[in-house]
Order: sequence, then C-alpha cells, then structure tokens
Amino acid sequence: MDEQTIYCDLNAIPPESRAQHSALAEAIFESVTERLELANGYRFHLPINLWQQVAAWALLERLCCPFFDFRLDLGSGGAFWLSITGVGGVKALLRAEMGIEDDPAEG
Repeated sequence: MDEQTIYCDLNAIPPESRAQHSALAEAIFESVTERLELANGYRFHLPINLWQQVAAWALLERLCCPFFDFRLDLGSGGAFWLSITGVGGVKALLRAEMGIEDDPAEG
C-alpha cells in the first residue's frame, strides 16, 4: 500500500461497542508474553486462548484504523503471534499508543 494518512475514524466503531472494544484491547495487550520490534511495526506473542478475541478485536480496529496491517500467525506450542504493521508513522503511533519506550540500543 502506498503512503497514506494516519487518521483514526473514532466513529467507525458503533458507540455501543466502543467500551467493550477498548476493554478487549487492554486485556489483549496486558496478556502479551513477548514483543518483537519490526521495521514497520511490532509483533506480539499471546496465549492461544485469546485467538478468537484478538481476531474479533482486529476486525473492529481496522474499521477505525485502516492504515494498520494485521497478521495472526498460529503455530505449534500453545501460543500465537499478532503482528501490527503499516507504512509511514504507524510504528511511531503504536509506540505512543502502547507506551512502548524507545530502545536505547537503537540510538
């Protein structure tokens, strides 16, 4: 996808679903067991029991944030990876929204 404007449409998620969507996001990201930095985003390791909740969250999240690319990787071992990537300032937005501190080793 070409460079695009990072603009969240907060009205894209129905008002009656917003609180539940936010609570689900909080529960998902509190359950991350490992985080890997990618060139254009982040990859999160999560318990397998959250697979369906993460898929449901990503479907709604893409409505308000169409500039995110989501990928769910299910392998063996009882866990899976959620990758959130994109172009432009997506990585910086993720870092800010999730309170991810800059890695001092990155310079």
